Amino acid sequence: PTIMGWTGHELQWRLGWLNNPTNADAFNRRLSDIDAIYTDPDAQGVLNILHSYHAQYLYVGPMEYTKYKQLDPKLDLHRFSAFMQTVYDKDGVTIYKVR
Repeated sequence: PTIMGWTGHELQWRLGWLNNPTNADAFNRRLSDIDAIYTDPDAQGVLNILHSYHAQYLYVGPMEYTKYKQLDPKLDLHRFSAFMQTVYDKDGVTIYKVR
């Protein structure tokens, strides 16, 4: 499962759905959870969020490095290897399997 597709597509295809405040809250909660996954230093907190969405993999690529390193230059996006299995690591993209 995907926690959130590309935001532009989500808005394009779900704009009517997002006009409902309950749905908008769910959408914003997912965006917030995604930010927490990439920025929370607590491994268990990250895993709890991933498990709550039944996510099996975490993708870290150029877009994630650009966005989250701008927010916190000290952020270590390689820290996931300490508590997830690296299943792909090539050309600036790392994919982790959630345990």
